[in-house]
Amino acid sequence: LSTGSPTVLLTPRFVAHTQCVVAENSFCSLVSSCMMAVSTASMEHVKPLQWTRKFAGGLRADLYRRGPCYLSDWTDAFTGQWRQKCTSSTLFIFFACLSAAISFGALFDKGTGGQLGAFETILSSALSGVVWSIFSGQPLAIMGATGPELAYTIVFLKMCDSLGLEFLPARVWQGLWCAFFTILLALFDGSAVCAYITQFTEDVFSALISFTYILAALNNIFRAFEGSTKAAFFQFLLSFGAFGLSMYLRTFRNTPWMTKWLRNAFANFGATISLLIFSGIAGAFSGVAVETLNLPEKFEPTMKLSDGAVRPWVINPFGMERGFPVWGIFFTAFPALGLCILGFLDQNLTTLLINRKANALKKPPAYHWDLLVCGIFIYPLCSILGLPFTHAATIRSLTNLTSLTVYKEVVHQ
Repeated sequence: LSTGSPTVLLTPRFVAHTQCVVAENSFCSLVSSCMMAVSTASMEHVKPLQWTRKFAGGLRADLYRRGPCYLSDWTDAFTGQWRQKCTSSTLFIFFACLSAAISFGALFDKGTGGQLGAFETILSSALSGVVWSIFSGQPLAIMGATGPELAYTIVFLKMCDSLGLEFLPARVWQGLWCAFFTILLALFDGSAVCAYITQFTEDVFSALISFTYILAALNNIFRAFEGSTKAAFFQFLLSFGAFGLSMYLRTFRNTPWMTKWLRNAFANFGATISLLIFSGIAGAFSGVAVETLNLPEKFEPTMKLSDGAVRPWVINPFGMERGFPVWGIFFTAFPALGLCILGFLDQNLTTLLINRKANALKKPPAYHWDLLVCGIFIYPLCSILGLPFTHAATIRSLTNLTSLTVYKEVVHQ
């Protein structure tokens, strides 16, 4: 008391209460540790597409399974074994994504009357790719605009026109509803239904997509013969020449020419080398009018408002040039449900093709987590900025997988 410090009288009741609190805290810690151990043990046995019957059970299993691989997803690219492989794949996928974005942008521009165009498609692919690379569970998938998404957007535009709704504000609400439904699918193990998709279904889906792309490429080549025969024949030679050289360089590592390092370099950068060579040839013959990709001239949105001004970067969900009705907010939930199903199928079928056993991936998948990333980040971002919605693009994703695959020759005796 002489020091002025407070004194606490430890009565038997207080001592008993203190002992009870300590015992209770120890018991709670023991229970928490047991629950964590049980949860961890249960997560170890959860398969990627298993129905857990628990709230966010699949998400927690994805995080437990994929979390330890996150750091190596970034550092592996800088190791000696993968440095050249990842650099060549990055350049190849850049050209593939850019050409696809511009091509789809022209189709969006035509189908939406200039409300969405090449600028929005390029920006959508870029932003979605950055977000996907940082947060996704399967970074081998490449996000981009797809054919089904283009068709669905055109149908939604016609629906808005018939109801007198502004298209871009309606897309904001459609995207937000779609994001909400997608998050629910991720939280309640919606991707588990993909466990019933057979390899036959996967093969048919990939064959259909591949056939569509091949047919579209041939159509662009032979459609040029409707104009100048000279230009069309030159474009024919450029197209098949670039394809032939790319395929030859891809197998260059198996030839006896040069050193092993140079053979691997030519094989890894074959597609990029072929594109640069034949683009240079096309540029050298400037007198021949060859059809090229039309890049946007300015870094600004495509759509022009009624007064001639460029639309704002951020879409006002309550209307840009006239008020958006309240009933329209709830009406867009119905087309958003269809968009959610479309994105669910696009996303999961592509990641199923990537994760199939024949590809022998060393890192596990995360189907539910990937859906959550789409619902939280990608769909709202595309909605608010007035960009085309992106999903895992099948051809670009499988091409990315192939460009990063290492093949080993096995000799059977």
